[in-house]
Amino acid sequence: STQRHGGMTGLRPSNDSCGVDYESYSFSQTETEVVVTIPLPAGTTSKQIDVKISTTQLSCGLKGKEEKILSGQLFMPIKAEESMWTIEEKKFLVVSLTKTNMKYEEWWPH
Repeated sequence: STQRHGGMTGLRPSNDSCGVDYESYSFSQTETEVVVTIPLPAGTTSKQIDVKISTTQLSCGLKGKEEKILSGQLFMPIKAEESMWTIEEKKFLVVSLTKTNMKYEEWWPH
């Protein structure tokens, strides 16, 4: 219900990893980390990827392309210096974001 989620609407059901599956990406999470997985064209290398991670923003795209695959404000601030990204199987961009609020269980709805 939106009342339980601070008035948020349009929420999707949780996946098996306490995250959500969207058309262009999916995410999973633990108490300390959010992992964003973005499908890429087959054979994509790290040199072709443009990723920017800040405490409040995430931007992911292919170099030379104006439109980003994923770009926007994060649900809560993260520890950007402890976050990282990698390419898996030459077809997935995997971004690991370290949550800042480690004292309390904090689950991101999106």
